[in-house]
Amino acid sequence: MALLAASGGDTVKLFDVSVDSGDPCTLSYTPSPGFQVNSVKWNHTNLVVASAGDDRKITLYRKNGQSMGTMPISASDSGDNIEEAISSISFSNKTSRYLCSGGSGQVVRIWDLQRKRCIKWLKGHTGPIAGVMYNCRDEHLASISVNGDLIVHNLASGAKAADLKDPHEQVLRALDYSWVSRHLLATAGDDGSVHMWDTTGRSPKVSWLKQHSAPIAGLSFSPSNDKIIATVGLDKKLYTFDAGTRRPSYCIPYEAPFSSLAFRDDGWILAAGTSNGRVVFYDVRGKPEPFTVLRAYGNSEVTRFTVSELDSRNTIQYLELSQCCYVIKG
Repeated sequence: MALLAASGGDTVKLFDVSVDSGDPCTLSYTPSPGFQVNSVKWNHTNLVVASAGDDRKITLYRKNGQSMGTMPISASDSGDNIEEAISSISFSNKTSRYLCSGGSGQVVRIWDLQRKRCIKWLKGHTGPIAGVMYNCRDEHLASISVNGDLIVHNLASGAKAADLKDPHEQVLRALDYSWVSRHLLATAGDDGSVHMWDTTGRSPKVSWLKQHSAPIAGLSFSPSNDKIIATVGLDKKLYTFDAGTRRPSYCIPYEAPFSSLAFRDDGWILAAGTSNGRVVFYDVRGKPEPFTVLRAYGNSEVTRFTVSELDSRNTIQYLELSQCCYVIKG
């Protein structure tokens, strides 16, 4: 079974994209009617989906449809109370006990899912946080803001391991870590530029300046080659970039603006969410055209999604693919 999790508006849906006919939707839930979902993630076993958004809480579901509740549990827990909209969440990679979140409150929170409590607050941002992610070893946690800041915290000490700035101070919208290199990550944002960073340095390792002619909405490292990055943007284009050649290696136009992106674990299949509620799938080895299109949501934007296949983490506004599951948000 190949599952894709996507969000559109206030609703999260799971799809079995391996079926040839019938309704592929296996689960649909609305965490808080009327409140947009901004981020969707699979845990490391692809058995649990977490979502978060403007309702200021994190909702957990098993893929079989069983609710696992929300965090914070009660607004009376003053230390856990979230006053801001959540824009991004991310599970730790080695265990699914911990999850981080960030949003308009400018603070990265780390949650213990076993205790259903916030156990750590990481500060340093001066603007709304747009993305959060653990590195592959769960040693560091990176976060980006609309102010163009990229901050990396050491999880053991809570101290800043890196405090970086986008070279052109663009609004940052997308963040992804390499699947294998602990200090390698990429950022992208509103001016259409993509930067690959070694966070032990002070400036980008490789940059592709204003490749997109509109804001970039999604970014993902290839799971099989951390020199390959894919991006999608509001300019209706999907690019792949090769850090080895420092040039774009692939460009695919589409009929609608893209809103999110994820690789499958094999590094060959890409899923991209669009502003008209579709999820389009590409094989980067084949022709630059979709081999299948999933109508996930009427005409609403698929903003986030995730696809899973046993061991994956990806995100449409949000999209994620893995060996057993995918995810999309919109």
